[in-house]
Amino acid sequence: MKTNKNPFFLILFEAFRGFRITGTIWVVLLLSRGFSLVDIGIAESVFHAVSFLFEVPSGMLADLLGRKKTLLISCLLASLSAFAMAYSSSLFGVCISFALEALSFNLASGTLEALLYDSLKALGREEQYDKHSSKLLAAYSVMQAVSGLISYWVLKIGFFGAYLIAGLISLASFCTALYLTEPLLTQSEAVKTQKRTSFLRRLTAHVRETAGFLLLRRMLVARMLLCGIFSAVSYLLQMYWQQMLLDIGLPSSLLGPVLCLFLLRCSRCALHALCAESLRHVMCRYRAARGSAVRACGRSAADRFNSLCVFIRLFVHAVSVACRYAASAVLPQ
Repeated sequence: MKTNKNPFFLILFEAFRGFRITGTIWVVLLLSRGFSLVDIGIAESVFHAVSFLFEVPSGMLADLLGRKKTLLISCLLASLSAFAMAYSSSLFGVCISFALEALSFNLASGTLEALLYDSLKALGREEQYDKHSSKLLAAYSVMQAVSGLISYWVLKIGFFGAYLIAGLISLASFCTALYLTEPLLTQSEAVKTQKRTSFLRRLTAHVRETAGFLLLRRMLVARMLLCGIFSAVSYLLQMYWQQMLLDIGLPSSLLGPVLCLFLLRCSRCALHALCAESLRHVMCRYRAARGSAVRACGRSAADRFNSLCVFIRLFVHAVSVACRYAASAVLPQ
């Protein structure tokens, strides 16, 4: 099976998923449609309720159908959600759209990472998972920031046009997923899963295995709970800052750049991961080059080589400090 192109197409897939032109200003769009903040809160509650209820079953469906088919279904649900929102004029229609979007997120959550790891494992390169996973996160975060940058023009397009374009972008991600290849080991896992007798037994076994895994890793559970608490507070603020920025007098033409700064700040972890990976490669090459200098030219040449590298390190450190100072002056604290 040709899985060597899967990492590239997964990055492209994540870029399309991250380019959610309505994702940063959906509150403003719904308010412009005539919905109140209470209506928006109800619709958001439906989203999270569906997401909570179907997170585990969606993961089991990925094991049963395969990673590629699950991603294809996820894209179709995302597209259907956007088209349903475009034609919605009632709270019920908005809730249906949010429920479909939650199901789409559930199906993609974890499936991307599993397909990436299985693809690399089939190629014998599973040690490169962190590197490629960082690229996926960076692609998603950067395109999300770009979508925030163009928010002004999205507002000019209007509610119907924005969600219509969002549906077409989801169809583009569907076309990208068609180029993915299912690894053989994933197909064999699906065959084993199908041999189990009932969905209820599979769900029970899954819950039992998960509980056994978490009981042995209480520190991981504590970190997950803390992450959930802080993420919930952050998400609530993120929901309402869109309209708040406009209420305090921010021109709509500046809404996109401001949201872009927030999103870029949230994507620093992905960029840090990529920089860390690049730094590891640079240090490996540095050690190899220094060893070659010692063997070929003696200690004096190696010392000169080391001095040059120290100078480069100081220069990079100075640039890093300058960038941090500039970022602290521009980004909100």
